[in-house]
Amino acid sequence: MKICPIILIAVLVGGGCSSKETKSDAAHPGEKAGGNDDQVVLKINGTSFANWDVKSFIKIRFSDTSASQGNHRLLSRLFDQFVEHQLILFKAEHDRITVLPEDAAAYLEKMNLGEEGASLNPTQLEPNIKVQKYLYLNVYKDVSVSDAEVRDYYQSHREDFQRAEQVVLHQILVQTQDRAVRIREELLNAPQKFTEIARRESLAPDAENDGQMGSFEKGQLPQEMENVVFSLKIDEISPVVQSPYGFHIFKVTRKMKKRLLPLAGEKETIHNKLLAEKLASAYQEYLERLKKDLRIQVFYDKLYFPYSQSE
Repeated sequence: MKICPIILIAVLVGGGCSSKETKSDAAHPGEKAGGNDDQVVLKINGTSFANWDVKSFIKIRFSDTSASQGNHRLLSRLFDQFVEHQLILFKAEHDRITVLPEDAAAYLEKMNLGEEGASLNPTQLEPNIKVQKYLYLNVYKDVSVSDAEVRDYYQSHREDFQRAEQVVLHQILVQTQDRAVRIREELLNAPQKFTEIARRESLAPDAENDGQMGSFEKGQLPQEMENVVFSLKIDEISPVVQSPYGFHIFKVTRKMKKRLLPLAGEKETIHNKLLAEKLASAYQEYLERLKKDLRIQVFYDKLYFPYSQSE
């Protein structure tokens, strides 16, 4: 089973490193920051990482670094990700994981980096690719979702796949009631002109789309509109309806009854949801084992910003 690196990165980035490190001599989170770029903020089995390593990690992986400046909570979460990244990279290098040219090409293609990816130094990308390859080989490779699991989820969450009565709605919106009444009278005699008049007369943004507003379920429209709209037959011209925006004339071109979405159409969505949950769970379980196996020291008081605990 092939797993897209995007999924793997989503799982990795989505996780947060716990502040309670196994086998660690960590300073207490929340202590006043005072570290310079050279000060060590993390040790893994004696290998040291300084503030400049953290800054480099953030700069490479997150292009809009200016958004994080002064945002101590965001910087704290990025530091959590840095710790997790270094833990896995430590194991990947210990297990002699190598990055082949095809690995880098596949990574760039899946990440859809385009010209931006072509301008990156390959040595900057290598640690990320190495981490992804290690995770796939050691954590994700055998993770799968069966058809039976998909069916079970569908059956136990049927309410999530219920859809209310729905209509495809078109409108003509004008400023005055007199103008709306005259247009409606014209449409009653020539309903086929609805599209033409909508494009010519309607003040709504959807005029250029033949007046098509989109699909609406019961409960999504203002009550004064909904009472009229859901009583219309297909292609019937509505009475004039007033709203804070002006005066509307509606037409329904399609109606769908309350229904249960079939499993066949939802299978891929359910499969992806369950797979993402399994990948996240496998990642967290592996990370906890890794923290027990390695000696980790985190020096929160040496960070260049005040560390904030995750909520």
